[in-house]
This record gives sequence, C-alpha cells and structure tokens, in this order.
Amino acid sequence: MAAQEKERTIEEEVRIMDLGAENAFTITMEEMDPILVAEVWRSYVRANFKSGTRLLRNDTEFISENAKVRLVTGFPVHLIAQITELGPRVDFSIWIDLQGAYLSSDAHPEQAEEVIFILRDFAVQVERIKIEERLKEEERILAKMERQLYRLERAKQRYDHEVGTAEERRVIKMKSNIDENTLEQEVTAKEIAAQQKIVAEIRRQLMTVN
Repeated sequence: MAAQEKERTIEEEVRIMDLGAENAFTITMEEMDPILVAEVWRSYVRANFKSGTRLLRNDTEFISENAKVRLVTGFPVHLIAQITELGPRVDFSIWIDLQGAYLSSDAHPEQAEEVIFILRDFAVQVERIKIEERLKEEERILAKMERQLYRLERAKQRYDHEVGTAEERRVIKMKSNIDENTLEQEVTAKEIAAQQKIVAEIRRQLMTVN
C-alpha cells in the first residue's frame, strides 16, 4: 500500500530488522543526511512520545521502548526505527510493536492512518531543521563577507588619509593600494549580493515547509 502527499511517499510492507521480519511503514526523504534524521527522530520521540531512544545491535536501527503514542494506542508501545541510506536518499522505516503484534493497516486500519500522519509530520520536521541549519550556515557566510567589506572600507579610509599626508615617494604606493582596494570592494559587494539571494531563497524555502 502506498500513500503520497507533497512527494512524501509512504510504503507499508514486511521488512527485515534486528528483531525479525515484520510489518513496517517507510517514508522516503530525498537529499537527506541520515545523521540528521537520527538526531531529529530522537528529539521527536522524546518530545511527542515521552520515551528515550537507543541503538540496537547495528548502527542503523533504534528502539524507543514504552512510547506513549496516544494517537495510535491507549497503552505504551515499542517503536523500532531503521534508517537506510541510498545515495542522496534516506528511507526511514518504523515498526510499531504492540507487545504481541506489529501494527498493520489490515489489522489496525485507523491506527495505521495515524502512523502515516506521524511519519509525514516527522518528515516535515526533518526538512525544516535541514533548511534552518543551511540558513544559519549561509547567514554565517554572509556575515563574514560583510565584515570583510567593512574592513576594506576602513582600510580605504586610512589609505585616503595617508595619500593626502604621505611623502611624495609613498603616493604611488598608496594610490596602488586604493585601486586594489576598490577592486576588492567591487568583487566583495558582488559576492554579498549573490549570497543575499541564496539566504533569501532558503528563507523562502523555509516558509514553504508545511
């Protein structure tokens, strides 16, 4: 069974994990870092399901025991999550251990819809954090460029002052410095304009994540 919303496809099928082959729900995230997905899942489970998360015997599966997933059941369940890196894509799978059976749409149709909702909500959170982190990095680059431009402007002020007061033998050197500085300012200003466009575009992307 497959459902899709805004290119976030969810598959339900039997998949193999550390505890055996059981029914799982899988969502695909394009161009995503598996480390980021794992970090956000830990936070997501802690905030929403009041459970800690630990690694199983391999490095790609996690278990959250006695999770309080109230949208799915009225009693604590175990969540097993698996992160599979496939090139730039990440498949994120979860198994809902009802402590006696694994949740499936055939046996638990209403609860399965809630699982799909949870997976999509989680994917949105991951995408938002990914964009926020990129925005921070691009803003850091922009701030560095702006500091460089400020230093160049201050240097030019010093050069202008020195040209007016320097001795004859230093005038040529100072004018050369001014020419070089002016050129560097033009290049830096163009780089800042380009970086501002990048930051603005990322901010626009962040506003569209829903």
